[in-house]
Amino acid sequence: MSYYLDMIRCFTYIEEHLEERISVLELANHLGYSQYHFCRAFKSIQGISPGAYIRRRKMECASAALLSGQSVTAVAFTYGFLAGFTRAFQKECGMSPSEYYKRGKYIMKPEFKKMAAFSVIGYSLTSSETTLNLVQDGAFWQGKDFSAV
Repeated sequence: MSYYLDMIRCFTYIEEHLEERISVLELANHLGYSQYHFCRAFKSIQGISPGAYIRRRKMECASAALLSGQSVTAVAFTYGFLAGFTRAFQKECGMSPSEYYKRGKYIMKPEFKKMAAFSVIGYSLTSSETTLNLVQDGAFWQGKDFSAV
């Protein structure tokens, strides 16, 4: 079984339907899995449950919409939060949506700074293939102890 390809289909489906109500059962049926098997496969790949992933993605999109100037109420309804939006947003982002909306222009301000040169210590990951698959090859970094470096 190719969980990798199925999860790509899953993430694509989630992104295309973020402004709708998405149930875990709906996702499982879309991929042809039982709900139980889908939840286990999803969590083994993503590290969090499908429901938590969907909530996080909705909150990421909601925060971007707030920064673009949309009202808190409009954003809540757009992403399907008929109740509990403020509490869910505060849990995910650390502040209320209205505070985020008011402080939005000050939250991220990219700037370039000149700094002295520095060195980075770590492992390098090389492959005989021309491209690395970070999903498969990323497991190289898991379980490595960098405390002695």
